[in-house]
Amino acid sequence: MNLGFYIDSLGKTDTTCALYDALNAAVEHDGVDDVSLFYNNVAFNDSPTNFGLFNSTDIWHFTGNLVVSSLSSLAFAQQVVNKFTIYYLVEDVGENIFKLILATDNVKVLVKDAEGAAHFYRVTGKHADGIIGNYNIEAILGAINGN
Repeated sequence: MNLGFYIDSLGKTDTTCALYDALNAAVEHDGVDDVSLFYNNVAFNDSPTNFGLFNSTDIWHFTGNLVVSSLSSLAFAQQVVNKFTIYYLVEDVGENIFKLILATDNVKVLVKDAEGAAHFYRVTGKHADGIIGNYNIEAILGAINGN
């Protein structure tokens, strides 16, 4: 399986460091053939990368399972005509609940923890499709495979 993540910025934060660690682990995983990270904004990050880094304009080349991390990234990915399945990682419900409800009608939703799943359900009336922890590769692959 091809695994891709789409984030807004490569800038070094606790979140991107955890994501880089997970994607580096995914490269070594038997169930993963290729790992790609797509971004909108380039920024300094000296974390090691054993996976492909691509600007979001290259996303139309990608096939596989794509996890996006913002509503704007989700809207962009939904406009691309290609063979990938989109998963939206809800990290913050935010202020625009109606936009969130509409955007998640036809994508699978992932959350980081049970509290996030409960909050997502309370706000949208929809259940999350998977809980992935802090970018735990086994949990991500389990959610994608429906386990």
